[in-house]
Amino acid sequence: MTVHTCTLMWGTAWERYGSIFAETYTKHWDKSIDLTVVTDKPLDFPRAKQISLKTLPDYEYFTNKWKQMYVKKEGIRPQDGWKYDAMKWMPQAFTPKAVLEANKNWVDGDILVWMDADCEFYADVNESWVEKVLGDAEAATLQRPPIHSEIGFYAIRLSERTRGALYRFADLYLSYDLFDYPEWHSAYAWDIAMEEYGIQIKNLNPTNRCDHVFPESVLAEKINHKKGHRKPGGG
Repeated sequence: MTVHTCTLMWGTAWERYGSIFAETYTKHWDKSIDLTVVTDKPLDFPRAKQISLKTLPDYEYFTNKWKQMYVKKEGIRPQDGWKYDAMKWMPQAFTPKAVLEANKNWVDGDILVWMDADCEFYADVNESWVEKVLGDAEAATLQRPPIHSEIGFYAIRLSERTRGALYRFADLYLSYDLFDYPEWHSAYAWDIAMEEYGIQIKNLNPTNRCDHVFPESVLAEKINHKKGHRKPGGG
Protein backbone atom coordinates (compact mmCIF):
# COMPACT_ATOMS: atom_id res chain seq x y z
CA MET A 1 0.00 0.00 0.00
CA THR A 2 1.29 3.42 -1.02
CA VAL A 3 -0.16 6.85 -0.24
CA HIS A 4 -0.28 9.47 -2.97
CA THR A 5 -1.50 13.07 -2.61
CA CYS A 6 -2.75 15.67 -5.04
CA THR A 7 -4.05 19.21 -5.25
CA LEU A 8 -4.86 21.96 -7.73
CA MET A 9 -3.33 25.44 -7.96
CA TRP A 10 -4.41 27.83 -10.68
CA GLY A 11 -5.15 31.50 -11.17
CA THR A 12 -3.84 33.42 -8.15
CA ALA A 13 -3.82 30.40 -5.84
CA TRP A 14 -0.02 30.21 -5.55
CA GLU A 15 0.39 33.85 -4.60
CA ARG A 16 -2.52 33.88 -2.16
CA TYR A 17 -2.03 30.61 -0.29
CA GLY A 18 -0.40 27.92 -2.45
CA SER A 19 3.14 28.84 -1.45
CA ILE A 20 2.17 28.27 2.20
CA PHE A 21 0.77 24.85 1.24
CA ALA A 22 4.07 24.07 -0.52
CA GLU A 23 6.28 25.21 2.33
CA THR A 24 4.39 23.36 5.05
CA TYR A 25 3.76 20.23 2.96
CA THR A 26 7.48 19.97 2.25
CA LYS A 27 8.25 20.40 5.95
CA HIS A 28 5.71 17.99 7.41
CA TRP A 29 4.75 15.28 4.93
CA ASP A 30 6.89 12.15 4.96
CA LYS A 31 9.15 11.91 1.93
CA SER A 32 7.69 8.48 1.10
CA ILE A 33 4.41 10.19 0.13
CA ASP A 34 4.44 11.72 -3.33
CA LEU A 35 2.48 14.79 -4.38
CA THR A 36 1.10 15.81 -7.77
CA VAL A 37 -0.10 19.36 -8.41
CA VAL A 38 -2.25 20.27 -11.39
CA THR A 39 -1.39 23.88 -12.23
CA ASP A 40 -1.73 26.43 -15.01
CA LYS A 41 1.85 27.69 -14.61
CA PRO A 42 5.19 26.31 -13.39
CA LEU A 43 5.53 26.56 -9.62
CA ASP A 44 8.58 26.86 -7.39
CA PHE A 45 7.67 23.63 -5.67
CA PRO A 46 10.42 20.98 -6.14
CA ARG A 47 8.65 18.45 -3.92
CA ALA A 48 5.69 18.14 -6.29
CA LYS A 49 5.24 16.57 -9.68
CA GLN A 50 3.43 19.18 -11.77
CA ILE A 51 0.83 18.58 -14.49
CA SER A 52 -0.20 21.46 -16.72
CA LEU A 53 -3.93 22.11 -16.44
CA LYS A 54 -4.06 23.70 -19.87
CA THR A 55 -2.72 20.56 -21.56
CA LEU A 56 -5.47 18.32 -20.17
CA PRO A 57 -7.86 17.26 -22.95
CA ASP A 58 -10.75 17.37 -20.45
CA TYR A 59 -10.02 20.99 -19.57
CA GLU A 60 -9.78 22.07 -23.20
CA TYR A 61 -12.92 20.14 -24.17
CA PHE A 62 -15.03 21.47 -21.31
CA THR A 63 -13.84 25.06 -21.71
CA ASN A 64 -14.65 25.11 -25.43
CA LYS A 65 -17.99 23.38 -24.91
CA TRP A 66 -18.93 25.71 -22.07
CA LYS A 67 -18.27 28.78 -24.21
CA GLN A 68 -20.49 27.38 -26.96
CA MET A 69 -23.25 26.08 -24.71
CA TYR A 70 -23.26 29.11 -22.44
CA VAL A 71 -24.00 31.30 -25.43
CA LYS A 72 -26.27 29.00 -27.41
CA LYS A 73 -28.16 26.74 -25.03
CA GLU A 74 -31.25 28.35 -23.62
CA GLY A 75 -31.64 27.63 -19.92
CA ILE A 76 -27.95 27.62 -18.95
CA ARG A 77 -27.99 29.81 -15.89
CA PRO A 78 -25.57 32.71 -15.48
CA GLN A 79 -22.72 32.26 -13.06
CA ASP A 80 -24.67 34.15 -10.42
CA GLY A 81 -23.27 32.34 -7.40
CA TRP A 82 -20.62 29.88 -6.34
CA LYS A 83 -22.99 26.91 -6.64
CA TYR A 84 -23.27 27.46 -10.40
CA ASP A 85 -19.75 28.60 -11.29
CA ALA A 86 -18.83 25.47 -13.24
CA MET A 87 -15.74 27.06 -14.78
CA LYS A 88 -14.36 27.57 -11.29
CA TRP A 89 -15.06 24.08 -9.99
CA MET A 90 -14.52 21.72 -12.92
CA PRO A 91 -10.68 21.60 -12.62
CA GLN A 92 -11.15 20.03 -9.17
CA ALA A 93 -13.01 17.18 -10.83
CA PHE A 94 -10.41 16.77 -13.57
CA THR A 95 -7.41 16.70 -11.20
CA PRO A 96 -7.78 13.20 -9.67
CA LYS A 97 -8.44 11.71 -13.11
CA ALA A 98 -5.33 13.42 -14.48
CA VAL A 99 -3.26 12.17 -11.55
CA LEU A 100 -4.49 8.60 -12.04
CA GLU A 101 -3.68 8.73 -15.74
CA ALA A 102 -0.21 10.22 -15.19
CA ASN A 103 0.91 7.40 -12.89
CA LYS A 104 0.85 3.93 -14.41
CA ASN A 105 2.04 2.19 -11.23
CA TRP A 106 -1.18 2.26 -9.19
CA VAL A 107 -2.19 -0.96 -7.49
CA ASP A 108 -5.45 -1.77 -5.77
CA GLY A 109 -5.22 -0.76 -2.14
CA ASP A 110 -3.15 2.37 -2.75
CA ILE A 111 -4.64 5.50 -1.19
CA LEU A 112 -5.11 8.77 -3.05
CA VAL A 113 -5.55 11.89 -0.92
CA TRP A 114 -6.93 15.17 -2.23
CA MET A 115 -6.40 18.39 -0.27
CA ASP A 116 -7.43 21.91 -1.20
CA ALA A 117 -4.48 24.18 -1.86
CA ASP A 118 -5.57 26.51 0.96
CA CYS A 119 -4.54 23.90 3.52
CA GLU A 120 -1.61 24.53 5.86
CA PHE A 121 0.18 21.75 7.73
CA TYR A 122 1.58 22.12 11.23
CA ALA A 123 2.40 18.56 12.33
CA ASP A 124 4.18 15.64 10.73
CA VAL A 125 2.14 13.34 8.49
CA ASN A 126 3.02 9.76 7.53
CA GLU A 127 1.25 6.87 5.83
CA SER A 128 0.06 5.44 9.17
CA TRP A 129 -1.88 8.62 9.93
CA VAL A 130 -3.56 8.56 6.53
CA GLU A 131 -4.48 4.89 7.05
CA LYS A 132 -5.95 5.76 10.45
CA VAL A 133 -8.06 8.52 8.91
CA LEU A 134 -9.40 6.25 6.17
CA GLY A 135 -9.78 3.12 8.29
CA ASP A 136 -11.50 0.21 6.55
CA ALA A 137 -13.69 2.42 4.36
CA GLU A 138 -13.37 2.96 0.63
CA ALA A 139 -13.31 6.74 1.09
CA ALA A 140 -13.28 9.31 3.87
CA THR A 141 -14.35 12.92 3.92
CA LEU A 142 -16.39 15.43 5.94
CA GLN A 143 -20.02 14.60 5.23
CA ARG A 144 -22.62 17.17 6.28
CA PRO A 145 -26.13 15.86 5.62
CA PRO A 146 -28.52 17.12 4.45
CA ILE A 147 -26.17 19.31 2.38
CA HIS A 148 -23.14 18.35 0.31
CA SER A 149 -19.88 17.03 1.75
CA GLU A 150 -16.93 19.29 2.53
CA ILE A 151 -14.24 17.89 0.22
CA GLY A 152 -11.34 20.13 1.20
CA PHE A 153 -9.86 16.75 2.16
CA TYR A 154 -10.75 13.29 1.00
CA ALA A 155 -8.90 9.99 1.01
CA ILE A 156 -9.92 7.17 -1.29
CA ARG A 157 -8.67 3.61 -1.45
CA LEU A 158 -8.08 2.73 -5.08
CA SER A 159 -9.99 -0.13 -6.67
CA GLU A 160 -11.92 -0.65 -9.86
CA ARG A 161 -15.00 0.81 -8.15
CA THR A 162 -13.36 3.88 -6.66
CA ARG A 163 -11.42 4.65 -9.83
CA GLY A 164 -14.73 4.44 -11.67
CA ALA A 165 -16.24 6.92 -9.21
CA LEU A 166 -13.35 9.36 -9.70
CA TYR A 167 -13.71 9.11 -13.47
CA ARG A 168 -17.44 9.71 -13.10
CA PHE A 169 -16.61 12.79 -11.00
CA ALA A 170 -14.94 14.26 -14.08
CA ASP A 171 -17.53 12.89 -16.48
CA LEU A 172 -20.35 14.71 -14.71
CA TYR A 173 -18.86 17.92 -16.14
CA LEU A 174 -17.75 16.50 -19.48
CA SER A 175 -21.14 14.92 -20.21
CA TYR A 176 -23.06 17.93 -18.86
CA ASP A 177 -25.03 15.50 -16.68
CA LEU A 178 -24.26 17.69 -13.68
CA PHE A 179 -26.36 20.51 -15.09
CA ASP A 180 -29.51 18.48 -14.55
CA TYR A 181 -28.86 18.82 -10.79
CA PRO A 182 -29.63 21.82 -8.57
CA GLU A 183 -25.96 22.61 -7.81
CA TRP A 184 -22.93 22.54 -10.11
CA HIS A 185 -19.93 22.76 -7.79
CA SER A 186 -17.32 20.08 -7.23
CA ALA A 187 -18.49 18.87 -3.82
CA TYR A 188 -21.99 18.26 -5.16
CA ALA A 189 -20.53 16.39 -8.14
CA TRP A 190 -18.25 14.31 -5.89
CA ASP A 191 -21.22 13.23 -3.77
CA ILE A 192 -23.16 12.21 -6.89
CA ALA A 193 -20.27 10.16 -8.25
CA MET A 194 -19.67 8.37 -4.95
CA GLU A 195 -23.37 7.60 -4.56
CA GLU A 196 -23.72 6.28 -8.10
CA TYR A 197 -20.88 3.81 -7.48
CA GLY A 198 -22.07 2.91 -3.99
CA ILE A 199 -18.78 3.91 -2.39
CA GLN A 200 -18.62 3.27 1.35
CA ILE A 201 -17.64 6.59 2.93
CA LYS A 202 -16.29 7.15 6.43
CA ASN A 203 -17.72 10.40 7.75
CA LEU A 204 -15.00 12.44 9.40
CA ASN A 205 -17.49 15.01 10.71
CA PRO A 206 -17.99 14.32 14.44
CA THR A 207 -20.75 16.94 14.73
CA ASN A 208 -24.28 17.34 13.42
CA ARG A 209 -23.38 20.72 11.95
CA CYS A 210 -23.25 21.75 8.31
CA ASP A 211 -20.81 24.64 8.62
CA HIS A 212 -16.98 24.66 8.72
CA VAL A 213 -16.54 21.42 10.67
CA PHE A 214 -12.93 20.75 9.64
CA PRO A 215 -11.48 22.07 12.94
CA GLU A 216 -13.67 19.61 14.89
CA SER A 217 -12.39 16.57 12.98
CA VAL A 218 -9.38 14.27 13.21
CA LEU A 219 -7.93 16.25 10.29
CA ALA A 220 -7.27 19.18 12.62
CA GLU A 221 -4.52 17.14 14.29
CA LYS A 222 -2.32 18.02 11.31
CA ILE A 223 -4.12 20.41 8.98
CA ASN A 224 -5.61 23.88 9.04
CA HIS A 225 -8.04 24.36 6.15
CA LYS A 226 -8.28 28.06 5.38
CA LYS A 227 -11.62 27.76 3.71
CA GLY A 228 -13.48 30.73 2.23
CA HIS A 229 -12.88 33.98 4.10
CA ARG A 230 -10.13 32.25 6.12
CA LYS A 231 -7.83 32.42 3.11
CA PRO A 232 -5.24 35.19 2.99
CA GLY A 233 -7.07 38.01 1.24
CA GLY A 234 -10.45 36.38 1.79
CA GLY A 235 -12.29 34.04 -0.54
